[in-house]
Amino acid sequence: MSVRCKCDVCGFEYWGKGEINTILGGPSRAPDCPECRKAWDKEQEAKQHNLDSSLFESVQKLTTDRNRPGLHEVLPNGQNKEYLILSDEERKKGFIRPVRKTYIHKDCHTSTTMSLEIAETYARDPYFYGATFCVHCGKHFPLIYVSGEHKGERAFTWEDGTGVGE
Repeated sequence: MSVRCKCDVCGFEYWGKGEINTILGGPSRAPDCPECRKAWDKEQEAKQHNLDSSLFESVQKLTTDRNRPGLHEVLPNGQNKEYLILSDEERKKGFIRPVRKTYIHKDCHTSTTMSLEIAETYARDPYFYGATFCVHCGKHFPLIYVSGEHKGERAFTWEDGTGVGE
């Protein structure tokens, strides 16, 4: 039977067994937390290939405070240390676009999946972000190409083909 769980490590909410995990690195990680499981899998992959596991960090810190210094700090994998999101209260007001977690970078055709809170921020205010991260390229790109043959076009699309930020 599944119960509503919240991971003590990353704060991710999910339906799971509600057990304490000792396999994933300590008694505070839930074994069936999908976010921690992804992080653990990436750490194991890094160990197999003798890579720095910080390059595979996937648990993001989220904030509603625009003045947090972590918003401008970049991790070795290219992601920001922290990401700005709309408050719970603002997101609970409803969405003007569907909540979509996965988008595709047109340049490399790679899918990137974001946290639910970031996806809800996009759905509440599609113009909140001016750039987004590509997990394959390892950096942030503007949502709209600013030069080249695709100037003015969307650089990312949702899985349904609509442009990110539209």
